[in-house]
Amino acid sequence: MNVMWVAATSLVFAASAPAIQAPAPLDRSGEGYLVQLLDRYSKLPPFYLWFDRYSRDSGEGFDKGGTVQLWYGGGKKFRVSSCGAFGDEVLGVSDGHTLLVDSMDLGRPVTLADMPAKWQGLTDQVAPNQGGSLVLWLLDGPGSLDRLAERDKPITLLRRGSAFVVTFTNKALGEMQAEIVDGWLVADQIVQRFDFDGEKFESVSRNEYRPFNFAPRFGRDTFETKVAPGLMVIDERTKPGHKTKPPRS
Repeated sequence: MNVMWVAATSLVFAASAPAIQAPAPLDRSGEGYLVQLLDRYSKLPPFYLWFDRYSRDSGEGFDKGGTVQLWYGGGKKFRVSSCGAFGDEVLGVSDGHTLLVDSMDLGRPVTLADMPAKWQGLTDQVAPNQGGSLVLWLLDGPGSLDRLAERDKPITLLRRGSAFVVTFTNKALGEMQAEIVDGWLVADQIVQRFDFDGEKFESVSRNEYRPFNFAPRFGRDTFETKVAPGLMVIDERTKPGHKTKPPRS
């Protein structure tokens, strides 16, 4: 076989083979803004915060879903009261050790549990909106970035009027957006997409935040986790020293 012919043929095949393109770099342009937000909120003093809840299911415009009030006493002390559009209410209280969750329904028990080590652990127990509020996640600080936003997914940044919008993906909840004005979170959204019977659907939950009150007056029982006598109780606490005898159900 002619060596020159083989070499020429190899060059032809090499020239016609499609070039292997390097993957496009991951867009993490919003990561710095998200880290700054995590750092700022993890250092907040005690506060009171009110926010409004909205939702949208594969349609135009949002429906009002209720309101949430959050009292933060520093450390792991907090009280959150969530009221739905139909009068449903959920109360969550932590004294720093015990987490109390009350559906405010006399037919349902009050639950006592250990306060999670991370604020993100409250998502299942106290969820004023789908996935709760981003504010609770932010209290964990910059060290929680990889738990909040998937490491191998984009964290994008765009300008919308006076707000910077950071969009990222949370492994449990899906797409999340944080709207930031002058370094403060003014709104957040969780977008969940799914297929049903061959059709694509989108569910969006949104929280819109009012300004913080950093000079709140807390009542003596604001962060009290003792259960009123006569209420049914499920006590799931396991940590030594945190378990007290609740009233009998």
